Amino acid sequence: MAHSDSVAPETSHPGSTPELGPWSRLRLFFARSWQTLREVATVLHPCRFSVFMVLAGGALLFASPQGRELAVGLPGAPLLAQVSFHLAVFLWAFESWYWSRLMLDVTNGLDRQRNALGVRFAPHEAWTIRNGPRVIAAAAYVVAAIAVGLAGAWIQFALLAAAGVLFYWLLVKRVAITDRLHAVLGRPFRTLSGEPRVIASLRDLPPFSQAVLWGSIALSVIATMRVVQDPVAFGWALGAAAVPFLGFALIVPIGSLLVYWFRLGGAQSGAAGPRGYPVVSMLALWALLVGAIVDNHAVRTVPTPAGAADPAARPSVPEAALRWHAAASKAAGHERPPLVVIATAGGGLRAAYWTATLLGALQDEVPGFGAHVFAISGVSGGSVGAAMFATMLADGAAGAPVAACTQGPRARKAYECAGQAVLAHDFLAPTAASLIFPDLMQRFVPYPIFPDRAAALEQSWERAWARAGLAPGAWTQRTFTALGARDGPWIPVLLLNGTHVESGKRIITSSVRVDGAAFPDAYDFYALVSGDVLVSTAALNSARFPYVSPAGTLLRDGAAVGHVVDGGYFENFGAVTALQTLRAALKALGEDGKWAEPFLIQISNDPALGPDDLDADRAAGPLDRAAEWFANETLSPLRAFLNTRDARGVLAYKEFLATVPAARRAHFRLCAIQGEKEPALGWVLAQRSLDQMHRIARDDACGNRAEFDRVVAAIRGAP
Repeated sequence: MAHSDSVAPETSHPGSTPELGPWSRLRLFFARSWQTLREVATVLHPCRFSVFMVLAGGALLFASPQGRELAVGLPGAPLLAQVSFHLAVFLWAFESWYWSRLMLDVTNGLDRQRNALGVRFAPHEAWTIRNGPRVIAAAAYVVAAIAVGLAGAWIQFALLAAAGVLFYWLLVKRVAITDRLHAVLGRPFRTLSGEPRVIASLRDLPPFSQAVLWGSIALSVIATMRVVQDPVAFGWALGAAAVPFLGFALIVPIGSLLVYWFRLGGAQSGAAGPRGYPVVSMLALWALLVGAIVDNHAVRTVPTPAGAADPAARPSVPEAALRWHAAASKAAGHERPPLVVIATAGGGLRAAYWTATLLGALQDEVPGFGAHVFAISGVSGGSVGAAMFATMLADGAAGAPVAACTQGPRARKAYECAGQAVLAHDFLAPTAASLIFPDLMQRFVPYPIFPDRAAALEQSWERAWARAGLAPGAWTQRTFTALGARDGPWIPVLLLNGTHVESGKRIITSSVRVDGAAFPDAYDFYALVSGDVLVSTAALNSARFPYVSPAGTLLRDGAAVGHVVDGGYFENFGAVTALQTLRAALKALGEDGKWAEPFLIQISNDPALGPDDLDADRAAGPLDRAAEWFANETLSPLRAFLNTRDARGVLAYKEFLATVPAARRAHFRLCAIQGEKEPALGWVLAQRSLDQMHRIARDDACGNRAEFDRVVAAIRGAP
């Protein structure tokens, strides 16, 4: 039998610790780390609402493109908006620290070493109690710093970093500083909260802390009331960068007070103790329940004004085509005028500004351009720009601040300047204010009583006309159907494309009747609502950007018949509707013995369009795309869904442009400029984005100069 070389294990002496192997040490490390995290989480549990707001605020700002663009308008913003931003961030950090500190003191008392039962805290627990509120406050500054960093506001980033460091230092030194101040004043003082004492309830707080408490709550109520009264004035006074941080700051006191009350309800003997109810979870569940059944987002309608044409009396496409031909023939001086049909793509304020810039520049270059435009089919921001252009054709550009627009490398004229002046405003701030204050409160009230954020966006568009020095009633003193009324000069037919949620089909808000003869399988907006709408509402029907603007509820005779969302869900270029309009108009003109030379314009604003996307006559197949590798099995269905939407739009505009020879079409586009950040998609634009669009509107870099000259030549009748 072979002798075994094995050695018997050593016998451990009583009380000795056996040596652990690497795997055991690793398991012990994870076990101890997990235990430490649980203990730290338990310590921070009373101030969980402050932690929740930092996490939720960060997610809101960074998880969506709209959130990441909140601060893009901060560079170059008015001084008041910049100061408001820094004050709002400071208030959020202060409220986060104060309420965290208060909740820890209410729960554990003022002793940083022992809990309410006299048990000594572990070192990491004691450190968390002492420094946790400071870290939460610092995290608020970090979230704000990331936001301005993403926006490229580096001066504001530096100021924010300095303010954050100073604020943290003051929190660390606050006891020593206040002790010294009050020693000089002859009043012994230990903390900012007053004399050391056991804090078992809010009644035990010293006067200063009670003033902070009730002052915070009062400020929350006042801000909410002000936003309900006038979200536009509130948002424009503070700016898009400040509004969300102010909202975060004013939500913290309310939520923390609820946490305190619920915690008190679960404690023994009426004193604040470690037990309570899951208030944050309960609030979230309640908000989800109320949000699922309560709808305060009805599309804003107005009665048809006395003496105005009823929406049902709008002309058909054939009738409008004949009226256009008479006006265009007169403008051209012959019976074969160019029939211009325009499709303009979606893309938030960027698309609106880009559309208004191009169409305004063409009208300035060829004063008769608008008379030759039969129809404009728009989606999302493109619809907003198209509606602004049509309004300026109706009212003229008198009052436009032309002098301010002549600065820079290229002088701009009245129509281009007027559209830019209207759309250069911050439209995100009023919307964000309404979202964070009344719209958020509506999630907790089981009956629709608060105004929605869509109305705030519409009202900001309406007021921008007066702010730009133009007719203040341009979008408030006439209905959408009145804009395209038969009397007066020719105004292009507007076809503003939305999407019907319940069917996925188009909802077209138009100055002509939408019927199956011209627009197969599309809804007429006016067949789904009672009454008329303002121009701003008609534009928003197409531009309900995901989550920034809620789905609009369509009410006919008081009953909901569906919801309208952004037209980009169906097709983002507006080309399907534009092509159908072109065909219907040419058919009507031909049947009446009249003739017109079609000229088609596509306006896009997606710098990611590739060479195979841009070539409307391409015979070869698409170019290869880089294969996706990350989470392919999980994300492929979503990627395919989103990319199919884009591909369907590209196919639609290619079919639209390919209807005519290359000499009779133009495609204006935003392209990627090397070394420059592309303009944002939200409802506020940085000045550098505006300057970029001014520069490339007729720049050779994107090929727009040649497209511009081709349009001008066609309108002037050049060969």
